[in-house]
Amino acid sequence: NSILIPTFLYFLAPDAAMSATIKENLSDYTIILSVLSAKYYTESVAYVLKDLEDVRICYVTLNKPMDALLRAFSHEGINTKNLFFIDAVTKKEAPNAIMVSSPFALTELSIAISQVMKSKAFDLLFFDSLSTLNVYAADNTKLKERFTSAIIGKLRSANGKGIFTCIDQDSNSEFITQSSLFMDKVM
Repeated sequence: NSILIPTFLYFLAPDAAMSATIKENLSDYTIILSVLSAKYYTESVAYVLKDLEDVRICYVTLNKPMDALLRAFSHEGINTKNLFFIDAVTKKEAPNAIMVSSPFALTELSIAISQVMKSKAFDLLFFDSLSTLNVYAADNTKLKERFTSAIIGKLRSANGKGIFTCIDQDSNSEFITQSSLFMDKVM
């Protein structure tokens, strides 16, 4: 058995990567873009969530239903009691979630995120993922950029923290490159 080190741990200096966790980085950087390997995406997300186990997280999912995520996280040994979902995939109501009609319903998604942020019930917004947003709004880069900028602006004005994810293959796309300009740190 080999030890899997998710790609998001590799910063500019490999020796620094091994010493700084996502949680440690959140003390210095409030908005982080975590670039994850497509091959180990689920494992990498689980690794981040394990590092943040005592943090109250609002998890925005654009690509997997909340039920599937909860099963995967439980399988990875993640305590899910501190997770709340904004789910743009599932069509059925759930007690621990706000449902959004589709991943392309950006206004609806923005309103849901605003509601959650106003509640101050969560310490962190985990946005999964910019790569999915890039697919759903493929023809409208400016709209995606405005949406991302607005969400980050809301986080900053509320003194909130956020982690946005994307897969490594998308990191050079125009949308992800432009979005990274709003982030405090790209990992």
